[in-house]
Amino acid sequence: MAVITPEILDEELKKSGRSQSALARAMGVDPAIVNRMVRGLRQIKAVELPLIESYLRATGEVSFQPEAVDTVPVVGAV
Repeated sequence: MAVITPEILDEELKKSGRSQSALARAMGVDPAIVNRMVRGLRQIKAVELPLIESYLRATGEVSFQPEAVDTVPVVGAV
């Protein structure tokens, strides 16, 4: 899954020529929620990331890349 920051979300919406309202409809949320995400006033929730990523990929080529994940050593009992 990709990392989507408010700046990336705004850039990708502008690049694709899509509106915040269209993304909100695709996500099933109020447009004000997407507006607050883009402005950095509301954190993008983990459950929303796949919806946003799917919408952006469906509307054109995206420039963001999946997040690199490093392994972390486990110390102690799991």
